[in-house]
Amino acid sequence: MGMPRHGLTLLACAAFAALPGAAAAAEPEAAPGELIVRYQPGVDAGERAEVRAEADTTVAETMALPRAQVLEADDPAAAIAELEADPRVDYAEPNFIVRSSAAPSDTAFGSLWALDNLGQSGGSADADIDWLE
Repeated sequence: MGMPRHGLTLLACAAFAALPGAAAAAEPEAAPGELIVRYQPGVDAGERAEVRAEADTTVAETMALPRAQVLEADDPAAAIAELEADPRVDYAEPNFIVRSSAAPSDTAFGSLWALDNLGQSGGSADADIDWLE
């Protein structure tokens, strides 16, 4: 069956941390009061509501990832522990914030008009998400 994707990430992090001289990484920043949960296949809407109620959470957003939701909780760490112990849950984790520290440097950046539209390819200048700003 294989290891779940998030398990591979944890395994890679553990392997790096075990290297001699590996620097201690700072805990990534998470969105306050939010966590991500992914339910096991076959868990229906009623069961999901039951799981959320038991963990004292509410739905903030349904994700494009099948069976996944962003949940809100007064105590995300306690909610994650409760959810992880539930057999109807595949995984629960903090809703980590990911930031880019630099613009892409490859030649494809010019064709990514939604990031910074200069009117290339006949498009409308500044019809973009103002990514560079």
